[in-house]
Amino acid sequence: MYGWGVDPEFATLVVGWLLLGVYGITAVLCVRARSIAVLGARVAQKPRDDERRAGPRTTAYRASVTFWALLASTLLFVGFDRPLGLMDELTATCRRFVTAQGWYGDRRDLQLVVALVIGFGGLALLAALLVRTRDLLPRHVPAFVGATVVVMLLLVRTLSYHHLDAVLYPGGATGSSGTLIEIAAAALIGLCAAASCRWVRRGSA
Repeated sequence: MYGWGVDPEFATLVVGWLLLGVYGITAVLCVRARSIAVLGARVAQKPRDDERRAGPRTTAYRASVTFWALLASTLLFVGFDRPLGLMDELTATCRRFVTAQGWYGDRRDLQLVVALVIGFGGLALLAALLVRTRDLLPRHVPAFVGATVVVMLLLVRTLSYHHLDAVLYPGGATGSSGTLIEIAAAALIGLCAAASCRWVRRGSA
């Protein structure tokens, strides 16, 4: 991209807002899937011929509500992080705090711990919700896979692992490989959310 004479800062800004749009659209689909899951929970509570499935499906739909809400929130945060550098600001704040406490020599270890706790904590929560929605599988599995990729790429950028950055983001935040992977992951989540809405409309609740 830079070989075309495009200013790096301008290219980063354009790609950042492009990704915000992609993540924003996907988040809207997740919100829609959440509203459908709310409807599904209500329908699942109604008397059925097979009453044994009413309870598990109601629980699954309620977990699905949380699943899609968490995904939408995560996507919006990651989306705004690209053009606004939210994680950069958080990292700078943590760096100032660590410096003030005299821990600057161990900053990399602390940064790693914080990022891993946030990243894997979020994925663990999504995984737990995935288990709770097993009565609705496989509709949530692709979304979980896409979310895992998005979070992992966020951690790579935040932790600045140079050997990975060189592969995924050779041009900085606008690196083609990492950017295309992000778009593909977001598209996977969006397609999964759209499919969940369509299936409920067909009477799968």
